[in-house]
Amino acid sequence: MSTIAVLAQPLLTGLAATLAIAFCGILIMGGCFRALPTISGASRHACYFVLLCTLIIAPVVTIGAVLVHPPVLDVAAVVASDSRAGVSSVAEPIGARARMPISHDAAAAVAPSLAPAVSPGTKGPDLLVVAALIWISVAALRTAMLAIAFVRVLGIKRRGRPLASAGHPRIRGLRILVHEDLTMPVAIGYLRPAIVVPRVLLDEVDEAQLRQLLAHEAAHLRRYDDWTTLIERLALALFWFNPFARVIARRLELEREIACDEDVVSRAGGSHGYATLLWQLAQGIAQSPHLTLAPGAVASRSQTATRLRALLERRPAPNPSAARRMIAGAVLVCAGALTLCAQLAPALAAASAAPSSFTRVTLANGDLLVLGGVPTCGRQR
Repeated sequence: MSTIAVLAQPLLTGLAATLAIAFCGILIMGGCFRALPTISGASRHACYFVLLCTLIIAPVVTIGAVLVHPPVLDVAAVVASDSRAGVSSVAEPIGARARMPISHDAAAAVAPSLAPAVSPGTKGPDLLVVAALIWISVAALRTAMLAIAFVRVLGIKRRGRPLASAGHPRIRGLRILVHEDLTMPVAIGYLRPAIVVPRVLLDEVDEAQLRQLLAHEAAHLRRYDDWTTLIERLALALFWFNPFARVIARRLELEREIACDEDVVSRAGGSHGYATLLWQLAQGIAQSPHLTLAPGAVASRSQTATRLRALLERRPAPNPSAARRMIAGAVLVCAGALTLCAQLAPALAAASAAPSSFTRVTLANGDLLVLGGVPTCGRQR
């Protein structure tokens, strides 16, 4: 409990910072993407992923900043009168009552050991600990649910049977599997990546359409979307309280699929035929919840409609140099946000420890007055 009490304030500061970072990041990136229509789906996905990683790092930065630069409290300060408590005192150098000199550094070293023995008379720290425990409990529960979904996804890959298919992409030791219970093809990666195709789909599409679907799923694995999707779902489990994190996750899902659609069309052409195939798949979609960890050809009808508009609209050709500048700008802005968190966290920690009242404790060598949890030797008048 003592460790949680120490880390509660910087932890909650970092979690609160994720709200501001996510909100500002969504506004800035959304405006930039509207102003720069030549940015590809892959580049937009990269920018949003940088923003998501910033959310994950922010609490770690604030905790580390407070641990490296803890708030410094002057135990030799003069104790002013406290009208609310009705107590006044005149500070004396620590050791005067004991007739032995003690330096300021020694007093500062003794203070932390004395502070836990008394109560500062405020419920603020207790509320911080309760809030931190609530966040930890919900995040742990949602992470456990994510682990269960991960095991189920691996089970689907394990129960799949090989499909003899000539000419499928050869990346990362890719395997093509067939599964009886799926309703759409999915890419299940990690250590032994595989594309799992529903058995019923093999009777509904021709060879050319099957190659397009396999190319879409292979693009997911080529981009390592299996790992980025896992990080995305872990971030949602950790930031369950943050509505802006869910907005970022939805944008990531959309841009990930648009990026793979662009890859398929650039390699095989035929955007109209491919768009028709996606619409046909969307009509019979029934995705299982645990398959959110496995990128598929179709996720929802509304998302598919947005993808179809992106496929059929005439847009300017992607500008690689503008995309690189956009990604570099996203990295710099997010790095600046993390630096700001590291600079502000120690100051906020010191402010939260501000004294609120006196507590009188009698020691063998005199009276010890505690100002907001900071021991100060003095003589009561």
